[in-house]
Amino acid sequence: MKRIALIGYGAIARIARQKLAEHDPDGTVRIAGVLVRPGHADATRAAFDGGTAVVTAIDALIGLAPDLVVECAGQGAVAEYGEAVLRAGLDLMVISTGALADDAVRARLADAARAAGRQVILPAGAIAGIDGLNALRIGGLERVRYISTKPPLAWQGTPAAERFDLATLVERTVLYTGPANEAARLYPKNANLAATWRSPGSAWRTPRYNWSPTRRWPPTTWAASRRRDGWENWWWNAATCPPPAIRRPRR
Repeated sequence: MKRIALIGYGAIARIARQKLAEHDPDGTVRIAGVLVRPGHADATRAAFDGGTAVVTAIDALIGLAPDLVVECAGQGAVAEYGEAVLRAGLDLMVISTGALADDAVRARLADAARAAGRQVILPAGAIAGIDGLNALRIGGLERVRYISTKPPLAWQGTPAAERFDLATLVERTVLYTGPANEAARLYPKNANLAATWRSPGSAWRTPRYNWSPTRRWPPTTWAASRRRDGWENWWWNAATCPPPAIRRPRR
């Protein structure tokens, strides 16, 4: 039996628990423990049976000696707990990959993983083909462009809300254009996938674009990669959607 531990018990952790139950009916993987803030401990304990320890300190979670620790609590949790998990000799799965857009955090985790002989695991999540991106890098990949589309109100609480009236936005609109690491800093709840694209190596500082869609069109994500010899390849997951017209932010 494999034992995992979760950092955080919010929406992501609940989905992970649900899918684990669906896809592992024999119980070969068990949630041994969950780390939460003190104010959430009682509610989290009530959600589990007695076989799962609910703790409020990272040392207590490490003391459970799980086979894998899965971060489900946001970018701040990666920076706060990731290094301690790795240096304790445990593998770490990072869900909030946007944290790795911070060069200092990424370097600390890499150093800790090397020192302990452990791994930082980045799940593909909503992106497929990360192995292919690594292969393209070996073949000469220099740049990756990632374009993400979400409904207007998904950008509430971000810098986009200061530049646009999201409640009335009906045209496809460019919200951000720039490096992936800056996107992850400005949009920590929206840009984890940009940082995942960034992680294989050569694409770390390449452009990342966010689109806010009209309410008539489905979301779409596409990317382009290029080499010096002019070779270019495109991925498009909503072929029925033509490239949108661009409306620039109000000044």
